[in-house]
Amino acid sequence: MVFKESFWTLSFDGAAAGGKGGTEIVLTRKSGEKLYLSYKLDFHCSNNEAEYEALIWGLIAAEKHSIKKIQIQGDSKLIVKQVSRQFVLKEPVLATYRTTIQRLLDKFQKFEIEHVPHSDNKFSDAFTTLGVRVDIPEEEVTIVIKKRTEPSIILENKDLPKDLREKILE
Repeated sequence: MVFKESFWTLSFDGAAAGGKGGTEIVLTRKSGEKLYLSYKLDFHCSNNEAEYEALIWGLIAAEKHSIKKIQIQGDSKLIVKQVSRQFVLKEPVLATYRTTIQRLLDKFQKFEIEHVPHSDNKFSDAFTTLGVRVDIPEEEVTIVIKKRTEPSIILENKDLPKDLREKILE
């Protein structure tokens, strides 16, 4: 009997309000098993940066769960089209995010990325908005909602010691 590894689906969403953001990630196995993650971005970011952060943390979570094949779905047409290189980057700050995502995608055997309409992403929108709006004291951060104080792109900074990069991922 040959085991055929199926695709997991990664749904991501990010939002920013008042300069700070939140992310929502759902990893779904074909069998229906789901993993929900949310991150409060406690640093100044735009909506686009929050969307990129969501995708980055979703890919990191997928890699940590040894997922090899992934179908990515996001409701940000801009991010999906930039990652698939159908849209040109106009904001220089987003170039590092796209580079980080390309490096993460190289770790998967196969991936697909597609845009889904906001109307098909209502749960993600609500969950993300909650992460942006709710102030979470440091001592109450849980495994479901984690607070991030630095942009994820610092993980790609090779000048940081490896143990510090690993600590950031915890």
